[in-house]
Amino acid sequence: MVAQPMFGIALRTVLMSLWLPLLVLVVSFARFGLWFWTAAGPGLDQIAMLFVFAWPAAIPLTLAVLLLYPTSHTAAWLCGALLGPLTVLAVIVGGLFGPPGVFIYAAVVSLPAWVVLLVFRLRQRRHQPAF
Repeated sequence: MVAQPMFGIALRTVLMSLWLPLLVLVVSFARFGLWFWTAAGPGLDQIAMLFVFAWPAAIPLTLAVLLLYPTSHTAAWLCGALLGPLTVLAVIVGGLFGPPGVFIYAAVVSLPAWVVLLVFRLRQRRHQPAF
């Protein structure tokens, strides 16, 4: 595994975590249709607040998948494909409890990806030579 500079992975994590607020907008549009974009729908201030709270909530899963990718591409894709939609639903439900609910629900849903990363790292460490 090639070591990456911390700034590079931090910037990639922050930029790649935009998937969560964008998918929450897509789910809202699919649920409410064109009403979502009319004057009766949410204003730009509510959409901006969605990005403020949903964007950081995506960082745990995004970081776990980014760190898992060099170890196992298949596991990273599976974690992203399975836990991504669950994170979107969890953020929507967690939004009912306010910003702490959004962060807590998203962090809990990302835990399986961190467990998979831990298992792969421990397995990789066990099979490395001692010298």
